[in-house]
Amino acid sequence: METIPISECVKIGYLQKPHGIQGGVILNFREEYEDSIAASSVFFIEIDGLLVPFFISEEGVRFRSGNTVFLKFDWVDSGDAAREICGCSVFLKEDEIIQPEEEPVKDGLKGFLVFDSAIGEVVGPVKEVDDFSGNIVLTIDHKGSELLIPFNEELIDSIDKKGREIHLSLPEGLIES
Repeated sequence: METIPISECVKIGYLQKPHGIQGGVILNFREEYEDSIAASSVFFIEIDGLLVPFFISEEGVRFRSGNTVFLKFDWVDSGDAAREICGCSVFLKEDEIIQPEEEPVKDGLKGFLVFDSAIGEVVGPVKEVDDFSGNIVLTIDHKGSELLIPFNEELIDSIDKKGREIHLSLPEGLIES
């Protein structure tokens, strides 16, 4: 029987403790793997240096907090069986890892200075960042009045996190002189 090499897998956490008397366990995981855990039907548990596949049963997966999840595996049907695997590292195949979508920094953009690259002028500082059904909008303090600017990838020239600057190519007529 061929085993799966650890080099083809990613460690996502460890089995922290048993849960109940029916064989459930609590997986303590790194938050960036939440989507991968929700989508997986098989987890690999490191036992004696080998990765052993464990399949999720019908009771499945229930997220409890930011970094713990209740798991119920097929064939782990008692508290004793669950205790035997607790403390073990848990892996997923590397090709099953779902990369989290990069979300805009949102509140981290407050205070950034916005520049219009097309005319080379300062527009103003970001006062607020709002999300309207997936459309990010920056509220800019422009010469004492509020200006709403869409924070769209097509408009972004660069973001300098250290210098706290955002350079955008704004459509003509968006800013009144």
